[in-house]
Amino acid sequence: MVCQKVEEKGTTTYNEVADELVKKVIAERRQEDPNGSFDQKNIRRRVYDALNVLMAMDIISKHKKEITWKGLPTAAKQDMDSMSKDIEYYQNQIAHKKEALKDLLTQQVCFRNLVHRNQQREKSTPPPPRSEMGMPDEKIPLPFIVVNTNQSAVIQCDMSRDRTNVMFDFSLPFEINDDNTILKKMQM
Repeated sequence: MVCQKVEEKGTTTYNEVADELVKKVIAERRQEDPNGSFDQKNIRRRVYDALNVLMAMDIISKHKKEITWKGLPTAAKQDMDSMSKDIEYYQNQIAHKKEALKDLLTQQVCFRNLVHRNQQREKSTPPPPRSEMGMPDEKIPLPFIVVNTNQSAVIQCDMSRDRTNVMFDFSLPFEINDDNTILKKMQM
């Protein structure tokens, strides 16, 4: 009854709601027992209790003595919060994928420019001498990495028999660059 009364009025006060509900409850009880006595203070306390519960549940709000109907809680707010989190997650995913796509496009441009550069060099210079493995000495197969460190660094290198794993131990700090970084540094 308290909830319906506040919703019906929109904006009201504790006393106004309590007065109207006390009159209504007493009128209903008099129909049942015309000779009975009714404790208005007890009814008012219950109305105040109900209003406090509604305020705690964020169904109504109170500013000074004025009570304002906010609405019954629904799953809409929770759904909105969940959707907002989903939107933020997917926007982050899209940003990461755009960054990855940008890197891939840059890599593709670098490779195309490298191929074009190598074709131009082949046309303008005689073929280089072949190494023992049958490959030209000036060509470096892709992918590759370049490891830089100080000239005075001691480097220990261990390689597996099948040459699939290599372990380095550096005595000084070092830097590793992959083929993409090198191509970018070459302004490819």
